[in-house]
Formats: sequence, structure tokens, C-alpha cells
Amino acid sequence: MPEEALCVFGYEGQIFYLEGRSVPMPAPDATCFVCAPFKEAPQEIRYFAGKLQPGFPDRPLLRRYLEDLVITDAEERDTTSAQFKESVRKVQQAIQEQGLRKVVLSAVRTASWKLAPENLEALFLAQMARHSEGFVALLMARDLGIWSGASPELLLAFRQGTIYSMSLAGTRPVVEEEDSPPWNEKEIEEQDIVTRFIEEILIQAGVKGLRIEGPGTRRTGSLEHLCTVFSGAISPSMTPVEFLSLALKLHPTPAVCGMPRNMALQLLMELEKHSRRLYTGFWGFISPLESRLFVNIRCLRLSASALTVFAGAGITQASRPDDEWLEVRRKMRATLQAAQQVLNSGNHGG
Repeated sequence: MPEEALCVFGYEGQIFYLEGRSVPMPAPDATCFVCAPFKEAPQEIRYFAGKLQPGFPDRPLLRRYLEDLVITDAEERDTTSAQFKESVRKVQQAIQEQGLRKVVLSAVRTASWKLAPENLEALFLAQMARHSEGFVALLMARDLGIWSGASPELLLAFRQGTIYSMSLAGTRPVVEEEDSPPWNEKEIEEQDIVTRFIEEILIQAGVKGLRIEGPGTRRTGSLEHLCTVFSGAISPSMTPVEFLSLALKLHPTPAVCGMPRNMALQLLMELEKHSRRLYTGFWGFISPLESRLFVNIRCLRLSASALTVFAGAGITQASRPDDEWLEVRRKMRATLQAAQQVLNSGNHGG
């Protein structure tokens, strides 16, 4: 029997949900929620097909899915400062000895949480308020668990013969009421690696009239990033299979993995003690009119009484271990703010 999933997502001020059944591949006339892990095999990409509904699902529907899920508490151990900084140094050694240009290291942290329909709804709406410029999603599926995320990073979109993508890298906190200082050389180099990679993939894919805007500063919540936006013409008859094929050529980009990609993946398998699962994978939707996929950053895995937050930092030869650990902790705090807002409001569920 095909697995069912409840998929809720919001972008550009709109909220939709879909009760989806798992299908092997999206049909040309179907609407599907798509999710893929960081390091995917083709069979691990999930497609949930169903009818798109406007608004947030009601609490009885949320409760039904919660009752159907096997909810286990967080399995990951928190990444320590010492572990992360030692990994940064090992990456830099590999850069010197093996010719790597960049590797994106990630870390995990657990925190307390109360799983209840009202808390899931409050969390989603809090993320929508904080990340109105991005893509917010809530996914509930039996073998994937419960994931919530707010991504500012578009992987690939398609609409009316135009393809879109984004290079997002480099991170710093927003300083209110002050002019932003210039970005430093490390962050500029980090973002440029991603930009050149995406540009090459889109040109190879036959995108015509490729337009590249940026880099500029893009704000997302309490953080800001260097961002370059791509757009260009492609066949208006592009099928879902062709769209997904192009997305998989991009994924994982150097913004979440490294460069060269295969060497970076191998090193991450050796250094990271946790499983990223859906973190730095991609998710989004495919439909006959429009398709959008986003890199799954700023995300949480939710369980019965705890949550796991993931964050990463791009390591280059110019990186400083203390600074990179500070960046990861800053990203984790930014992701946790919405969950803490829910719990601090007294909306503890029941």
C-alpha cells in the first residue's frame, strides 16, 4: 500500500497543503510534493501526489497523522565545539593536500519540544512570519518522520518556459539601523564557487539567454547572505522528469556540500558523526503550471519530546575554526527562535 504523507508549504504569503500518496515518479498532469535527502540514491527521492488545498490543515487532520506516525525521540548527539573545530582543521588539511576548494561541515543540536497539533501549527505560522521571503514546509510521513523548515535558498524553479536558480552562500548577522559593511574575501570566494558551479550546469543544460544578477545581500530572518539569482529560457514543454533530472545535476551544490563535489562528499562521510537525512537535501512541489524546489536548510526534525536542529558552514583555506563554530551556532539559534517562540507563548499543547 502506498505511503501517505501530509505536506504543508507556504511561499509568497500563500499556504497550501496536500495529502499525498507516494508514487514512483510524478505524472505530467499531477501535483506532487517532492523531498530528497542530502546524499540521495534515486529510490530515496520521494514523490507524494495529491490534490492541493489552500490554507493550513485543521487540527483533527494533524492529529490523525500524529497518531499514525511512530514518533521516536532524537537519536543524534550534539556536536561539540571541540569536534567541529577539529573537523575544520582536517578539512583545511585536505584542501592543502588534495586540492579541495571548499567543504561544508554541519553540526546538530537537540532541544526540548512538545509534540501537539497546536504546536505544529504555531511553529509553521511563526516560520512564515519570520521567513516571508522564503519557502516554509512541514512534512509528516511514517518512514521520514516530522520535519519543519524555512529555506531562503531556491535550488530550481520552472514556469512558462523560464528556469530559475540561486547561489546563496556566506552568512552574517543582520545589524539593524546600520549600513551593511563590505563582505570579506572568504565569504566572497565561498559564494563565487557556488555561482560558477550553477552557471556551468545551467549552460550545459541548454538554458538560453542566461541572466545572472548579483551577488547582492539577501536577508532571511536574523541573518543575511550573499545571493546571486539565475534565470533563462528553456523548453516550455519541459516534463517533470526532465526538471528533476536537471535538479539532480545541481544537487548537492557547493553551498551545502563542497567542491569538487565527490571529494567533498567522501570527506564529509568520514568527518560527520551524524546523519543529515533531509537536512541539505531538497524539497518543494511539482505541478503542471509551476515547479519549485528549495534546498532544505534552516530545518528541524521533530519528535515526541525533543527536536533536532541542523546547521552548517562553508570551510575554505581562509576559514578560522572559532569563526566557523560561531557561524554554526548562530544559524542554530536563528532556526530555534520560531520553536522557542511557540513554547514561550504558553502554547504547550495537550
